[in-house]
Amino acid sequence: MKKLSLILSSIMILIFLAGCSGDEIRKSPVGSYSFGSTSFELTRQGVFHLEHTSSSEDSRNYLVDGTYTYTLDTIDEENEITIGKIDVTVTGLTLNGSPVNSLDVTVYQKRDIWVGSKLLGWWKYMNLVSYGGKMNLDFNSPYTGLRPEDANSGSQWLIVGDPK
Repeated sequence: MKKLSLILSSIMILIFLAGCSGDEIRKSPVGSYSFGSTSFELTRQGVFHLEHTSSSEDSRNYLVDGTYTYTLDTIDEENEITIGKIDVTVTGLTLNGSPVNSLDVTVYQKRDIWVGSKLLGWWKYMNLVSYGGKMNLDFNSPYTGLRPEDANSGSQWLIVGDPK
């Protein structure tokens, strides 16, 4: 009887620990993400790389390379959400395999980003989202010179992805 009780207790503890071993709350945007035709990576060394492959929404193939810095502004442990600012300086652009100086990536109807431009935005990681964008990057066009008001106020270029 004691042996059975010990086995049941051990199983219950293992089940409890397994349930608690999910993703930790992220304290940085570092990682590799993808969703649909877009994938992006933010490295520990401050390198930003985005790749868009041809899709029904946008037939172009393009790459955006850059460097980035970030802050951690909010941690909502109950809802498993972290939010911070992110600034990306564009260092290279490639369109359909050829280097270019500028690229339209939104419906802003201007030269949205160019080599040397700085994208001001927010990163938001939502661990409880099951599909369709645990990581959100919200940027305004460099023409505005402004960061969106907050991580939920909308932006001109929203990039979403799930961890790879």
